[in-house]
Amino acid sequence: MDFALLPAVASLIVFKEKPRPRPSASPSPPPGVSLFQVRRIFGEPSSEDKGKSILKENKDKRDAEFNERFKHRPPKALDEDETEFLDKLEMSRREYERQMADEEAEQLRSFQHLHCQSVSESVHLQLIVVAVTVNWMLNWPLFC
Repeated sequence: MDFALLPAVASLIVFKEKPRPRPSASPSPPPGVSLFQVRRIFGEPSSEDKGKSILKENKDKRDAEFNERFKHRPPKALDEDETEFLDKLEMSRREYERQMADEEAEQLRSFQHLHCQSVSESVHLQLIVVAVTVNWMLNWPLFC
């Protein structure tokens, strides 16, 4: 192939572009897709979202007014049932703490008892070893 002829051949080829459709002022969504879905995808607030934001603003405003109205009101006194419940709760908490302290003290006494037994056995064994050693030394002819 002769590459010198390429520019001449290229000038003979005429490219025709397909006409592109111009976008309309209000594009319609593709078939099978609702306008609501398009707005949600592209972030445009729908009328439903606008309604929710208005409801939220109104609720926040009412809550702020309510909190402002009752902010300076003193706390109400506890009634008899509430005080009785709190007393029972406090008594059960104290009873639980007392049981835990008793159990811990019992475990500590048990540990100390076992420790004392092991120490006394150890001392007893050491005394036996010393007695045997002394007896052996007394009976050994070199030490007499």
